[in-house]
Amino acid sequence: MLPDRVAQINGGSGGFSVRRLNGTESMYSDVRQLVAFFQTLSAPILENGIWVITTNPSAYSDIERAKLKTLVGLCEEKKIPVFTCRGSELPNGWKRSDVPTGWNDPVSAN
Repeated sequence: MLPDRVAQINGGSGGFSVRRLNGTESMYSDVRQLVAFFQTLSAPILENGIWVITTNPSAYSDIERAKLKTLVGLCEEKKIPVFTCRGSELPNGWKRSDVPTGWNDPVSAN
């Protein structure tokens, strides 16, 4: 999950980065579009779920923090396994269906 303010340094936009086996990469800023894309993948990939690596929570805006919470909720609703991990906690910090530590501060969903 690339923060907008980091992506803007190179003239891009942040969001959820998806890398395919063939090396192509796409960026999804909309959670519903990310989940819709995910649901088009093969059964073995669907079984493994969505894995999100984040950075320091302070790098994200309130809107971005709300997007991660929305993703976790949507995945729970659709029975999609979702795992999160802060980059500094790799490789042992993965949590299933959880928002990473430091993300639970009150945020605006708008």
